[in-house]
Amino acid sequence: TVKVKAAKTGWLTSWAPGERTRAEGDRITLRLGEVTDIGTVAVYAPAAIEGQVLSSMDPIGYATVKVFDAGTHQVIGSTITDGSGQYRIDGLWPTPVKVRASLTHYTTNWADSFAQRDWNSARVFDLVPGQVLAQTWSPTASLYLDIAREAVIEGQVLGESRPLGGARVTVFNAVTGVAIRSVTADSLGYYRIDRIGAFGGASVKVSASKPGWQTSWANGKWTMAEADAFVLYPGDLLQQSWDPRVLYLNLSRPS
Repeated sequence: TVKVKAAKTGWLTSWAPGERTRAEGDRITLRLGEVTDIGTVAVYAPAAIEGQVLSSMDPIGYATVKVFDAGTHQVIGSTITDGSGQYRIDGLWPTPVKVRASLTHYTTNWADSFAQRDWNSARVFDLVPGQVLAQTWSPTASLYLDIAREAVIEGQVLGESRPLGGARVTVFNAVTGVAIRSVTADSLGYYRIDRIGAFGGASVKVSASKPGWQTSWANGKWTMAEADAFVLYPGDLLQQSWDPRVLYLNLSRPS
């Protein structure tokens, strides 16, 4: 039992009948005294993508751009942009892909996402053998990569007005009620939640919980329905303050 590989300089190596990896290639059984015709083995000219990563339409340098196989989620190409955000990734297998940009202190985003999106909502691009998929602006934006500064929330959790370590602090989308990010406070109750996507403005609610304590929402509210909503924008730092009380999390023992 064998597998067959075809390779040529300037072309993508292929495994019969035309697969990207050895694991995907056909298993071919040879028998003594027989000629086995495996048919055509397809090889492909490599595809490429190129463009520029932006932040609020301004070039942003040294971001990481990754290309994912849209079917397997496997990373098939990656690079770091130059100082003006320009990038090019060569040698790509022609397949449907999704493209993502990321950078420390920015929220990860997917190509052609005008809000912070996830894998399921990311646009799929078809790579064609031998062609370059390039960012364009006309008639509509395509392969548009814009990453926004992260929003950050930080403060201290109290329990009956004393520092409460080990509490779980969670940020929720105030409109959908879906949890966005969650962290565990340190031994003195201090916490910091970063990487919050706030592209275009995000309305959020904040809660704290710990076994043996009654879950509380910021500013002394006890249910999500009545909890205060905070509006965040890219780059915002929402900090707890005492005068006036903002982002005040004080848990109580159940009665």
